[in-house]
Amino acid sequence: MAFKQYTHCMEFDAFKGHWQGSSQGPLVPLLLNAFARALVSAVLGAIGGALLGSIFGGAGIGAIAGGYIGFSYGFVDGFCDQWLNWRLICVSGEQCASGRVAWIETPGDKFYHDPIEWMFDNDLSFNLRLNPYSGKKFVDGHWQTQFNRDSAVETYGLDKISADAFPSTNLLRKPRKADGTEWDLSYKGYESDKKPDHPGGRWTLHCEIEGNGMETLCTIAKVLAVLAPVAFVAGPIAGAIVGAYYLGSKAYDAVHKACKKACKVPILCDIVCFFAAAAAAAVAAYVGFWLGGLLGAIPGLGALLVGGLISVAVRDNGSFEDVANDPDSGTIEDDDCVFVFGDHVYDAGHSEGWTEIHPVKHLQKVCSSEMFKSDSSTYEPDCCPSATTGSAFFNSVQFHDDVKKFWDRWCEAVRVGRKAETLAAQDLPQNWWCIHPLVDGCRPNYRGGDFR
Repeated sequence: MAFKQYTHCMEFDAFKGHWQGSSQGPLVPLLLNAFARALVSAVLGAIGGALLGSIFGGAGIGAIAGGYIGFSYGFVDGFCDQWLNWRLICVSGEQCASGRVAWIETPGDKFYHDPIEWMFDNDLSFNLRLNPYSGKKFVDGHWQTQFNRDSAVETYGLDKISADAFPSTNLLRKPRKADGTEWDLSYKGYESDKKPDHPGGRWTLHCEIEGNGMETLCTIAKVLAVLAPVAFVAGPIAGAIVGAYYLGSKAYDAVHKACKKACKVPILCDIVCFFAAAAAAAVAAYVGFWLGGLLGAIPGLGALLVGGLISVAVRDNGSFEDVANDPDSGTIEDDDCVFVFGDHVYDAGHSEGWTEIHPVKHLQKVCSSEMFKSDSSTYEPDCCPSATTGSAFFNSVQFHDDVKKFWDRWCEAVRVGRKAETLAAQDLPQNWWCIHPLVDGCRPNYRGGDFR
């Protein structure tokens, strides 16, 4: 199946030239662009409403109604435009990458991490430990992953990776301008607070298969913005629901975690911490109910909240099927060796800053995780060749050649498969065989409009 793409990256110079282009973060740029667009639309709406209202003898009422609808629609339009078109910055166009799956984050996982983000973002995400940075080391008589989830994170940082002569260098280093100087934006690697002890730390490559969550939300919210009375009533209700759940869940998690850390008495601590967290959640939910209701009354923001609640029931989440050669080929799991192809971008929607593949346009499993997870030191140059960083083999000429050949072979194969002439050849009737021509003896021979 064909990949889905709803976002588009902006060139770095265009991003910096945008009126708020020097800012990055999850919320402020969205609100700034929303309010700026809303003010312009409010003025235009008020003028149009006044002219229309004057026909029926109510220019003032028409101006108020037109201004309200214009503000609401402009707010939604600016918010959506910022998310879809000004959040991602183009780095180096379409790129390929290979590595082992570090972890997978489904749209459902985002609900537990941040329910508000989950309303807007239903992309399917996964992170890769790019080869050759997924090696093993020998510890206490056994081979184990060099960067072990259950131990203290071992750092082989972005500074060291940028100095290595491997294909992964260009994907993980800080982006640069045409003159070679680095971008003047924050760059710390993927936010490790989500997976603080996960193999690879900050230098895993984030990859996203897009869902249509934001596009669906925006379509619904724009209709609600025009239907001002509906949004006026439903906005505060949606805001109260979202605010109560968001603050309540955050308070419960924070208090329960702190209580369990301080209390060490078995069973008793479980009971005490549950009630303490539940009490904190109830108070926070009450505050969130009223605060969310007030925010939902803001023209445009209320429409977005209602649109978000409705969209989760009708949107299509990002799926591995969207980017697989064969939709029925299955899925991937941790430590599988995979190949990825897609747009290499910088995500300015976060304060820390990192590069990622977004959207993923092609995903293919090269080999499974079985051999890698086994207690073996087997080296396989055709299955994500890797070695322990700092080892003699890691720095050898042979290993560098193996890694480069592996990347080049898969990159070239996918690029050839995506060429127009290749796709055209696949549609030719003589290539629709079910039994190979070497078996049934058929040969493509065009005669009078018939292949024989």
